[in-house]
Amino acid sequence: MEYTSRTVIGKFESLSEAQQAKLEIEREGFTGTIRLVENDYDQVTPSSPSSSTESFRSNSGGGISGFFSRLFGLDDDVRPAWSLQQDSENYFKTSYESKQHLLIITHVQDISRARDIIVKNDGIVEERGSQFYEQELRQLQDLGTDTDRVMRLNAEQLKVEKQKVQTGEVTMRKEIIQETKTIEVPVTREELVIERTPLHGTPIPGSLETVAESNEELMRVTLSEEEVLVRKEVVPTEEIRLGKEKISETKRVSENVRHEEVRIQGDKTKIAKAPPSEKRDRDLERDRPGL
Repeated sequence: MEYTSRTVIGKFESLSEAQQAKLEIEREGFTGTIRLVENDYDQVTPSSPSSSTESFRSNSGGGISGFFSRLFGLDDDVRPAWSLQQDSENYFKTSYESKQHLLIITHVQDISRARDIIVKNDGIVEERGSQFYEQELRQLQDLGTDTDRVMRLNAEQLKVEKQKVQTGEVTMRKEIIQETKTIEVPVTREELVIERTPLHGTPIPGSLETVAESNEELMRVTLSEEEVLVRKEVVPTEEIRLGKEKISETKRVSENVRHEEVRIQGDKTKIAKAPPSEKRDRDLERDRPGL
């Protein structure tokens, strides 16, 4: 296809103004492609790929990769086997980082009217942007993007994380237990012992009454015994230390994962298997999950 018509690109700081300009362009009946490329720089954390083309080829749908995909009207799941030229890449990358929304009108017959509508809505007409855009479209045509496309296959992977959860609680306290203990203690007591010894002494003159007065009639003997006295005292019997120990073990978890596979419909005899280039091989290896 030859690009006999001009492409007009307008840059807008405000999304609402870009949307209004697109609406007026459509009402005017322009027959070419009318595409509003919204800038999501503020909603996406900027990454740092080695180049915008590399990010564009990964085609994640958001950020600068999604911006480039929307810029050239490419599907989210399909990336072309080509690279932007350096000048074009730098130009459109600057537009993205400047948070500018792009309104693209192709095959414009009334260029002046298209420019007037853009300027009227506070947009800026970009001549260089139009040149770069048409340049990249011609490169797409030369590479045959309608047939030379690569579909990315995705697969789910398990990501395992660990978190600490409370499984139990242990409380340690002291409790008084009462019991009876019996101890045998030897004790000593005194008992009265009476011993009688016959006497064969010298007779004492007089009567019993006379003799009795000279001797005591009553004798007192004190008896004693040992008495057991019980008292209690506290002595330490044991020491208990409470601590925690980490035990390592292996647990096995299972989960279902899904992956995408290619299903070709139609006449498979019409499909030619062309050997990929060395550069294409590197791209496929880089895009393969897990590499």
